[in-house]
Amino acid sequence: MPKYFSSLNWNVLMADGEDINSIDNAITRAKQGLLPTIIIAATTSISNAIMTESSLSFLGIGIQEPLSSWGKLLQSAQSNLQNAVYMAIIPGLLIMLTIFAFNKLGNLLRIYVDPRVMDESK
Repeated sequence: MPKYFSSLNWNVLMADGEDINSIDNAITRAKQGLLPTIIIAATTSISNAIMTESSLSFLGIGIQEPLSSWGKLLQSAQSNLQNAVYMAIIPGLLIMLTIFAFNKLGNLLRIYVDPRVMDESK
């Protein structure tokens, strides 16, 4: 997640051309500007971690036996693909839905923290 911090806009402290008189005002402005970005970065990183773990487990270099993962389920479904297609479809759909859910959660939290996002989209 540190790579996301380099893209943050640190000029949020001087928003609207106003001077910052107190430390509380500075902290409030920093939270308003940084928290939505941090939320999106965190939920995107979770989605990336799920996808990376699934990919590595599918290739056989991720989580090892006796633990199970979606990538391992996809790998074991390869041998039965002709007879039982659902064995590959179900873990693939679950991976996709989980990643989608984390991305949606990040967007909803961002809207909750920064209601101006909804005003700008109208």
